[in-house]
Amino acid sequence: SACLVGSGDVYKRQTLERCFAGPALPDLFQFLRQSKPERESTLEKEVGQGNVTGKLIVERALNKSDEVCVEVIDLFLTFYGREVGNLGLTLLTLGGVYLVGGLSIALKEKLLEKDGVFLKEYFNHRMNHILEDVRVTLVNEPDLGLLGSFVEATRLYTGIDNIHDFE
Repeated sequence: SACLVGSGDVYKRQTLERCFAGPALPDLFQFLRQSKPERESTLEKEVGQGNVTGKLIVERALNKSDEVCVEVIDLFLTFYGREVGNLGLTLLTLGGVYLVGGLSIALKEKLLEKDGVFLKEYFNHRMNHILEDVRVTLVNEPDLGLLGSFVEATRLYTGIDNIHDFE
């Protein structure tokens, strides 16, 4: 995966958004397949190499029908939990951390498991006592960016600064 090995061949610049969004999952899948070629994937056999999508990986991981897909999601949640914890500490997000996007919604059950990979990694820090006071919230709205754009466009057009003034 470009996110894991920092290859400039795939992407010119690595971003957290690229590493923690659905399109990163096929990259992780290919990384695991290349690093462990002896492991077979029923998904890859069915759809063909290069046709594995993030949506299919999530589906197969959640119903546990493909071992490689399960490992991809666990690896993703490991990195995601660590990075969200790091950002929580770096930015001192005492108002909370909000997880947004389609992938977070699709992995809702895994993200919120008390003994799950994500929360274990989120709190796996020597400063975890600070993170205990930072609430993690999953925003269950897939079109959050679109809604925010609408609100801002409406605000600019009408001159109304407070969205609550709309009736």
